[in-house]
This record gives sequence, structure tokens and C-alpha cells, in this order.
Amino acid sequence: MKIKIFTLSIIFFFYSSTLFSQKSHCRKLHIDAPIGDTIGMIDKSPYDQNTRANLVFYKRNINHLGCNENEYQAVVNDDFKNGFDTTIWQKEYPYSTPFNKVHSSLNDKYINTDNNVNIENGILKLHVAKDNPSYSYMDENGISQTKNHPYSLGMIHSKNPLAGGAWKIEASGCYKFGKFSARIKFPKSDDINSALWFYGAGNEIDAYEIFHGTGGRIRSSIHQWNVTTDNNNTHAEYGLDANLGNLSEKFNIWEIEWTPYKITWSLNGKVFRVFYKYYKMTTRNLKHNKKSVCFIGLDCFEIPIGNNSIYELSGWNSFSTRPIDLILGMGITGTPKNNEVIEIDWMKIEQKPNLQLIADDDFPCLNQAFKVNAFHTDQIVSWEVSNNLDIIDIHENELTVVANQDSSIGWIEASVYGNNIDLPEGNWTTIGYTFNNEFSESALPFHNFSYNCTDAIMKVRKEIIVGKPILPILDNDIKPCFTYGGFEISIKNDVQYNPDSEFQWSSFSDASLVENYQSLWVIPDTSLENNYFEYELTISNKCGFSVYEEEIFVPDCENNSNLPTLVLYPNPVNNILFFGLQKTNYEVIEPSSSPFFIVQVGTGRIMGQGELGETSHQINVTNWGEGIYEIAYQINGEKKSTTFSVIH
Repeated sequence: MKIKIFTLSIIFFFYSSTLFSQKSHCRKLHIDAPIGDTIGMIDKSPYDQNTRANLVFYKRNINHLGCNENEYQAVVNDDFKNGFDTTIWQKEYPYSTPFNKVHSSLNDKYINTDNNVNIENGILKLHVAKDNPSYSYMDENGISQTKNHPYSLGMIHSKNPLAGGAWKIEASGCYKFGKFSARIKFPKSDDINSALWFYGAGNEIDAYEIFHGTGGRIRSSIHQWNVTTDNNNTHAEYGLDANLGNLSEKFNIWEIEWTPYKITWSLNGKVFRVFYKYYKMTTRNLKHNKKSVCFIGLDCFEIPIGNNSIYELSGWNSFSTRPIDLILGMGITGTPKNNEVIEIDWMKIEQKPNLQLIADDDFPCLNQAFKVNAFHTDQIVSWEVSNNLDIIDIHENELTVVANQDSSIGWIEASVYGNNIDLPEGNWTTIGYTFNNEFSESALPFHNFSYNCTDAIMKVRKEIIVGKPILPILDNDIKPCFTYGGFEISIKNDVQYNPDSEFQWSSFSDASLVENYQSLWVIPDTSLENNYFEYELTISNKCGFSVYEEEIFVPDCENNSNLPTLVLYPNPVNNILFFGLQKTNYEVIEPSSSPFFIVQVGTGRIMGQGELGETSHQINVTNWGEGIYEIAYQINGEKKSTTFSVIH
């Protein structure tokens, strides 16, 4: 349906301003100031105005090869119904003693202990206990030390089988890129803080940190420990506070989606924050010899295919190359009452497979052999095919098959264990890399690859269309009286046809046809025999042709002589009024023969005007005064009118 919107400019301005404030960073310069390949922001908005939010944009030349079109697949899907899975989780940090219990500080009020993690009725629970725990360890000088703490807490950490050994990039975390979600309930308490976060060598993502359970304030953050800040600190932070309402004492679904292009935070399916890697630069001249320079965040699909000059935010840094681990736990902020519990219903980790299948012919003919190759994996894949394909030969990651059934849809599937592309070596095996090392050309192929340390099976399936064209799945938008002067027939399964396919439409009924490749516009005669329209579609490709015939029932008009009437709703109205002509016969209503005016009764003030035609209309009356309004219109020279009320 066509919609004519009088308030389009206002709506567009509001929507654009909202997006602009979410994904852009701007600064003012003198109109003659040169813009180099590196430019920093003075205003740290929307982040805290501190020196840790380093907003520097570096010009990059990239060869964009497109986005990963594979669907997300579950790598971990744990509902805790079968107990605590020690192949996925552990109850302490993967560090040497004593930091396996305290993460980074020996002076906190608590340590993490296993006995504060338990499962009840399929719910994983993390407890607080005031049990004065102590532990002993050998310090760096070989001297035995004992530490005492007032509290013990529960926490879980994703398990990385490579952690704790010799340093290598894979030991820094178990996952790179993916969708991480959990259904969590935390207590209404200001004495503990709860956090769902991700940590690796130099990287941290905080899905949330709850500092005040009695309120609704959360903090989401990005941390980089190898980005130099304005005061020469090496810990950059991009933190945002948000009040998302009362989140305590009920389950909520938190989600982080981390792609090669952005990190997205969601709560119960609604996005509340986005952090971009790539940006485009725009400039605009201002008054007083100034210009505005803005950097607008780009998602993958917004980057043109091929070579591009774009800008990269310094804060992204090693998120392109370093995996991280998932952590859920808490800390002490006051005096806990010893009954605080964090409850986890389920946790899920999903990734898009890196694996890509490329066939030398996606539309083979019957009995034609063709090859399919698997790319972006360091494994020999396992192959499986549908019944209309026969495997002829397998040579490592190259499969040769032949089609055995004409006019059919088949598939080829490849599977591997995990997304374990080898991660880049060299500068990425040492903590303390430099910014430029992280982005050397040799590492660029790895920037868009996902990684996980699990043995989860990752599958990619490619559809193969065999032989002569398959029969189409057709749809039509026919309505009584042919509201738009006719109706359209279109092919719904259009992606299942070779781009070189040809479509020929013909009619056995009295009608005018307008062909448009995979669709047909029909203007039938008003006296169709038996109220049926009969047509034929011939589809041909390199393998042959297929013919499809169909009859479509054409419903009668209820009245075959009256002029159209104007329908409007709601009435009375306080914001958006919808209106348009309701047809009662087959006559086409030209816009030029159906002008309208909207007039305020009593003042005669014209509030809007246009042409009705056969489209629907809407107009925003939010700023109109209350009272009676009239829509005066003409149909083929005959004047008509109807009224409506505006009430606020």
C-alpha cells in the first residue's frame, strides 16, 4: 500500500537526530584547519568526561569482502538441568594462586569459593557468605602467606583448556566474536554489586555492572589496557551509566553481540548501547569560520564492497584479534546481610561459522558433475549431501558431486569441530604489543574470523538448485473492485532461480498484461467469464523450461455504479488521521480527478491539500487546535465532503 505522509520531513529529522546522537562523535575546527589521518575528540560524549575515554580516529584503507551471511549456531546452551558442567565452566579464575580466588586484588573483603556455587531445581545460584575464609599461598619470594577475608562469594568463569600454560594468544580467552546471552536475577541490595563481563589479555567488555540493586542504575563499559589515554595512562575506558528501571528480584535476559564491526548491548531484546569499530567522516561548514567534523559509526552492511578509506576508533584495538572469557560474579560494596543470591536460569553462547562453501555452479543440470570447496577452516571438513546429489570424489576440502534428479532443490553440508581458525602469531603472542603491531597487514585476514576453544560442531549448508526451473510459489494481491486498477502476481521463491532464468507470462483471459521479470501486473476485463482469470508462466534456464498454469478467482464488487466514498479513522482523532477512497467499481481513480482540501470549520483555514487517487493517506494533527475539520474533495467533478473532530 502506498502511503502519503505530510509530516515526513519532521519524522525524518527526529529519527536522524536520534541515530546521530547514538553513533557519532563530533568536534569543531577552524574552517581552514587541515584534517589529517589521525584526529582526536576533545568532547568525550557520550562517555564520562575523563581522560580514560580515548577518542582517537585513525584513517585505514581496507578491502571489504562482505559480511558473514552464516546463521548463528549454539556453541554453549546450558540450562543447568544436568548439573554443573565442568567442561564449560569453572568456579575460579584461571590464574595462579592466589589470584585464582581474587582476580587482581589481595585486599578485597572477599574471596571466591566453590561452596558458594550450587544448583537448585535447574537454577544456578551464586551466594554470599560471611564465613571469614582464609587461604595460604607461596608469594613470589617463596614465602608462605596466609590471607583472611570476612566474606566468600560465588562466581563462574568460562573454561579454557589452554589457560595456565605457556603464553599464547589462544590462552587469553575461549571466545572471539559471537552472541552471549543469559537469563539472570540479582538481589535488591546496595551491599553487593553484580557483573556479567568478559575479560582477556588487554580486553574487557562489561555487559552490566549493578552497583545499586535498590535503584535501576547499571554501568556498561569497554576497557582496553593497551590504549594510551590523554594523561599517558594505558587503561582506556568507555563507560556509560544508564537507568533501565527496577531490574532486581526478577529474571532479565542480558545479551552482548560482538561482531568484527560492533559490540551491541541488549536487555530483554531491546538494544541500549552500540560500540562501533569503523566510522565514516563527514564535515559541515558552520558560522564564525568554523567547521564541524563528525565520525559516524558503520555496521558491516554500510561499508561498500572493495577498497575503502575509513576511520577506526582507537578503543577497538585488540578486539579484532584477541579472544576473551565470560565471567559472572559479584563484589562487596557494603555490609551484606548474608542472604544475597544471584540466580541464573540459563546461559547461551552462539557464533557464526567462519566456514564458507563455494560451488563452481550453484545451478547444475541433471547428470552434470560440479565441485564445491570449503574455505576459512584449518580442518578437513566432513561432507554430507541431499538425496538428489551423488558424491563422486572427496579430496581434502574439495567435493565433487553429480545431480541425479531434475527440477529439484538439494543441499551440500560441511561440518567442523569449533571455529578454531589458527589465530595470528608474532606480535600477538606477547603482552605489551603496540597499536600499529596489532593492525599490521599480516593480521588483517584474522580480523573477521570467529574463534572458540570448544569442540562444538559447526555446520554450514549450501542450497543447490538442480536442472530445469522448479515450479514457482506464486502470490497475488487481488481485491474486490481492483482497488489499484488491477492486481499483481509475483513469485515468492525468486531466490531459487538462476539469475539467467527467463520468465514469460501469457493470459487465456481478456486482460492487459504488464510483465516485469518475476512479476506480472494484470488489468483484467470487467466481464471475466465465470469470475476467473487464467494465465500461464513459462520459466526457462540453461537446462530447459517448465510451464505453470493457474486460475485465479476474481471477487465481484458489491456495488457496480456508485462513486467511491471517503473513509477516515479514527474519529475523533488526537494524533494521526488516516484517510482514503473506498472504491465500489472497477473505474480507475486518477489523482488529478480527485483533489482534496482539509479546512478548519469556523475559520476557513486550509490545513492541508493534495490528490486522493488510489492511495492511502495520513496526516499528523498533534499540533492542531481542538474542533471540527472538513475534508472537501471531488471525484470526476462531483463535489463531496466529510467532517472529523480533533480532541487532545
